[in-house]
Amino acid sequence: MGIVAASITDNRGYTPIHISRTEYLPYLGFGWGFRKGAPFLPRISIMMQHLIEAGMIEYWVEDVIATHMRRTREDTEDGEEETGNFDDIFEVPEGNVSLGFNHLQGAFYLLLLGCGLAFLTWLGEKASSCTT
Repeated sequence: MGIVAASITDNRGYTPIHISRTEYLPYLGFGWGFRKGAPFLPRISIMMQHLIEAGMIEYWVEDVIATHMRRTREDTEDGEEETGNFDDIFEVPEGNVSLGFNHLQGAFYLLLLGCGLAFLTWLGEKASSCTT
């Protein structure tokens, strides 16, 4: 939390987001972001607390998991079962492709080369200034 707060807080101490200090939901995959000082923040916090105390979130998550499992079983019964084949991982999707490390290796190598040359130049300047 400290890293996020330090990188978002401006010189006057204003942080435009609200950072929760309490961990209510143990489930991964969803989160809510609100700006700090939002007028609706107390009402949403109260409503979330009511949902947690009533057990509605656990009920909802269990229902979502059960629905997903039911649909998966129906798909496998219809003959669309997984073959364990990983060929589709390496297929190039249509449209935009997000850049990965394998796309940017050349840029990183050039960056390291430039840093190395800059370091050697700095050493040369230090060595020449010490001798005079």
